Amino acid sequence: MKIGIRADINETVATGHFMRCATIADELIKQGATVTFYSADDGVSSFATERGYDNIILGSKWDDLDTEIDSLDQMKGCDAILLDTYYVTPKYMEALHELGPKVIYIDDIHKFHYKVDAIVNYSPSYTEYDYKTEYGSDGASLLLGTDYVPLRPQFSEYEDSDHEGDDIRIFITSGGMDTFGICEKIIRRLCDIRSSQNSGSSPDIRIVLLAGRSFKITDYLRKLVADSILEIHQNVTDVASIMRSCDIGITPAGTTLYELSACKVPSISYTFTDNQLSDAHFFDEKGLIAYIGDFRNGEKAFLDSMSDKVADLMNMEKARRRDLGDKMHAMIDGKGAYRIASYIKSANSH
Repeated sequence: MKIGIRADINETVATGHFMRCATIADELIKQGATVTFYSADDGVSSFATERGYDNIILGSKWDDLDTEIDSLDQMKGCDAILLDTYYVTPKYMEALHELGPKVIYIDDIHKFHYKVDAIVNYSPSYTEYDYKTEYGSDGASLLLGTDYVPLRPQFSEYEDSDHEGDDIRIFITSGGMDTFGICEKIIRRLCDIRSSQNSGSSPDIRIVLLAGRSFKITDYLRKLVADSILEIHQNVTDVASIMRSCDIGITPAGTTLYELSACKVPSISYTFTDNQLSDAHFFDEKGLIAYIGDFRNGEKAFLDSMSDKVADLMNMEKARRRDLGDKMHAMIDGKGAYRIASYIKSANSH
């Protein structure tokens, strides 16, 4: 069975899209498939090569997929195509169907009525869209809800936090290049909080940064590392162990939110793109992960809200934080990639 995966990485499209597809690809390989990544340009190449996957460059515009319709012949022979891009159009999907493969689309924005064989929307807020009514007559399979969150196996292999110290370890990330410089702004504010508490009886704060491959480490951050205030983890594979060493997480409402949930790390979330909003609001309304706001709406308000929510979690008894982490974990069992790969395999065996 040959599976094609269509995804991009660039300064706008963060690595999260590729990483979730690669997790599904790993499961497909385990189930006997071969996998090839297709992308507009060479942004995916180093990531795919590093993980042992072929990558075919289509020479198109990543944000105008109609420009690659004439290149879709390079996908001929695929039994199925997994699409992970927001820039599909009705014309593009029609052309892809004419090639003959089954088409599976990872959706979280419901842009239009997709001509597909299956839709994957693992966000718990998928209920905002009435997929069953809209696609009931199409015969499309619907892989909906947190059972399909495609997390790497490391997030299901262990469950309990590894940190038992008296200090508070705060995990932060923003994904990719951190175009807005959000992480350093959060770190500076956490250092202000840390300084204001040093003379009191509050636990000391240690900051743990998960930096994307293209993240630029400044002199300020290097100084914090030298002073043992900050840890920076970049180009690492065992992310789960890093998360489990922390007491609190600060994360965009994307894949890392699910990973922290699987690791039982009480967290707060923020947004800087529209597609993150629904998950942020859902987890906030459920009382699981507080939402501190959208960075685009103003830096001061964002950081003030972050300070308040961090303080809430720091002042919470360990038993209450542990209970909150257990409730987060109950949403995610870490087997979503296996379920998606199994569907693709079974759909192509008929």
